[in-house]
Parts: sequence; C-alpha cells; structure tokens
Amino acid sequence: MTRAEALLKLLALGDLRLPELFDICGWPFDELKSELESLVASRQVSWINAAGFRFYRCRAIDARAVLQTHTQGTTCS
Repeated sequence: MTRAEALLKLLALGDLRLPELFDICGWPFDELKSELESLVASRQVSWINAAGFRFYRCRAIDARAVLQTHTQGTTCS
C-alpha cells in the first residue's frame, strides 16, 4: 500500500489535522506534508478551516469504497 492510499484510508474514517496525521503515521513531516499537498492537488483530499485549525478530509463520494480497497496490510509505516 502506498502512503497516498494509507492517507486516504485514514481520512475516510474522519477529518484529521496535520499534527494528528503526523502522530499517527510517524513519517517525516516534510514527506507527510508533500503527500497531502499531492492528494489535495489531485482533488482526492480537501481541507476545511474549523475553530482556527485546518482539517483534512477524504473527498471520495463513498468513503466506504476507499476503505474497502487494499484492505490487507493497512499501515502508515
């Protein structure tokens, strides 16, 4: 599973902030931020500002479809 796929699965479960994604995944910060920017540019992920924080979210119409792809070996590392 690629990092992009792992991020999409995490975000399909619910909105997360960058510090939360960093804590969950443990990837180098620059690589995480770059992967998120790539997903935003490809319109697979969007973000919202809420209570002064940026939350990232999966843009899939059916988040369950994201969760069902590549179900085995789901890790962030």
